[in-house]
Amino acid sequence: ALEIIPRQLCDNAGFDATNILNK
Repeated sequence: ALEIIPRQLCDNAGFDATNILNK
C-alpha cells in the first residue's frame, strides 16, 4: 500500500498538469 501512495501523487500531479495545459 505504501508504494501506491507516491504513484497516486505522481498520477495526480500529471493529471493536474494536463488539465492546466488543456485549459
